[in-house]
Amino acid sequence: SASLAGATLVMLDGETAEKVFAPTGTVGLVSVYSPDQFTPDGIKPLSSDAENAFVASVSEQLSGVGGENAADGPSTPGSAEAEKFKVISGSQVREDAVSQTNEMVGFMSTFLLIFAALALFVGAFVIANTFAMTVRQKQREFALLRAVGASPGQVFSVVVVQAAVVGLIGGALGVLGGFGLVQGLRAVFRSFGIDMSGNLILTPPIVALGLVLGVAVAIASAAIAA
Repeated sequence: SASLAGATLVMLDGETAEKVFAPTGTVGLVSVYSPDQFTPDGIKPLSSDAENAFVASVSEQLSGVGGENAADGPSTPGSAEAEKFKVISGSQVREDAVSQTNEMVGFMSTFLLIFAALALFVGAFVIANTFAMTVRQKQREFALLRAVGASPGQVFSVVVVQAAVVGLIGGALGVLGGFGLVQGLRAVFRSFGIDMSGNLILTPPIVALGLVLGVAVAIASAAIAA
């Protein structure tokens, strides 16, 4: 059947699998589940303390074979012919898998950062040109404000406040656009058989960062014209 990124999943019976992958009677990896993980609804994860206790229990039971625990270090081998092993928790396995995946798709982060930097530069350039034209068109209006007693700072603040409003709206649209872009990338990966099942959550710090960047870039771009 079709699997990850078009790979083929082959199902073998136990005897054939042993001949092909474990001709010497040993395998490279064995997954062990705790009885406490099995529920009517499926396999549930263990708490951190329960997981550590289970890892210690498995390590103790296998101490006569010879090997090492990921936390405790090497143990005394039971015989000279004993194969070394390492007992690690499911959390550590998942962390290692995530780390390997991040290394494989790390280029996406670089691409998105470059794309974001270019977007900020282009946005700043467009905002600066727009406000330069706007200020030139409103020179008479600004001169009238100065004539009736407005200070240079007040005239300056009029342009800056307008830029802040534009930046705030642009930042909000940028956050929503970024969220949509990620959803689109997930759909593209899903079409290649790579299902990114993690949830994408818009946290307040992420939203605040987008809004602050939008306002800051808009104000900085309009300040010269102002």
